[in-house]
Amino acid sequence: MSSQLAPSSPEDRPLQPGSPEMPGLRLAMFLCGFCSVSVLHGTQPLLPELATYFDVTSSTASWALSATMLALALMLLPAGLLSDRFGRRGFLLGGLGLASLATVAAALAPRFVDLLFWRTLTGLVLAGVPAIALAYLTEEVAPGFVGRSIALYAAGNALGGVSGRLMAGALGEWQSWRLSLAVIGGLGLLATLALCKLLPRERQFRPVRHSLAASLHTVLAHWRNPELRRFFAIGFLLMGSYISLYSIIVFYLMAPPFSLSLGTTSFLFLLLLLGIPVSMLSGHLVDGRGPWLPIGGGTALMLLGLMGTLLPHLVWLSLALVVFTLGYFFSYTASNGSVTRRAPFARGTAAGIYLSCFYSGGALINVAAGFAWEWWGWPGVTVLLGACLLLIFWLWCRMPRKEQAL
Repeated sequence: MSSQLAPSSPEDRPLQPGSPEMPGLRLAMFLCGFCSVSVLHGTQPLLPELATYFDVTSSTASWALSATMLALALMLLPAGLLSDRFGRRGFLLGGLGLASLATVAAALAPRFVDLLFWRTLTGLVLAGVPAIALAYLTEEVAPGFVGRSIALYAAGNALGGVSGRLMAGALGEWQSWRLSLAVIGGLGLLATLALCKLLPRERQFRPVRHSLAASLHTVLAHWRNPELRRFFAIGFLLMGSYISLYSIIVFYLMAPPFSLSLGTTSFLFLLLLLGIPVSMLSGHLVDGRGPWLPIGGGTALMLLGLMGTLLPHLVWLSLALVVFTLGYFFSYTASNGSVTRRAPFARGTAAGIYLSCFYSGGALINVAAGFAWEWWGWPGVTVLLGACLLLIFWLWCRMPRKEQAL
């Protein structure tokens, strides 16, 4: 009898505002988003210094970021499948801790190939964080509050992206890129210890025990879903456009006529703080009206901002980056949360597929943008990224306009 009543007890209900564990969950998700993105993107502002230190081209140096994202993309789906069977919490803790250790090791790399090895390993183990975090929130938080919880995780991503990149650039100019990576890895280890205490135990998780054949069937079923497939493609193009712009613009601003220093260019990443309020607003819109408006409006702002970066004046270029960044976080939050909410089953697997596409876009389009920069300069980069954004518009036009919020 007691076992039948247990599911209806307060301890086993989904978390919502007023639940005693909710403050710990919010802080844990914020820290998780903060440190995972700091570890992932820690090399982005350092790419010009790495190119100089190891005497490689800008497109080769970009692999210090792209290798991590590509490895993460390859492991996201296996991590999602495993989390569907064994649970979410352990993967979140282990992924962030091991990725932080690998980042500290990367700071000691004597050769560029060694740096790539540790950065690749960072991506492989970090895959246990982003997809599973979304599935964890979708399962453990009561419907109607999921969008705001995901928005808080996205806000942690934004603040971590700013702090990690700004700190990496400042330490890189003051001391070296080695100190930058060592500090970022150390902070990640401290955050892992905090998560062990703050992250609530799983209440709503129900294991999905399936064979390899069943897992492949699940993956194919998600791919055959046209609604999910549309979001997979949008994620690929969104991340690729965003990462490429912020990676290559550092090279652009350090070259004539701007000739800025590494530390000065790092201050551009302060613009990512805009992601905190914008992510919250986008999350509210998704909860109430669905993702159609935030994705379409956000992509329009990204395209407008991208075109504005062609203006050869630092003030106008900075304003254009503001517009681009606002648009990205509107689209990112709406797209990010929509997959796990709309997947009819195996949500961890669906999130893994989405984020595999998301980070694959960041890795591959980033390398392509490096070649565009070497061959055609900044105008070539804007043409490439503009084409990606126009493809998002095409996908958006095929999205039901009055899609219901879930």
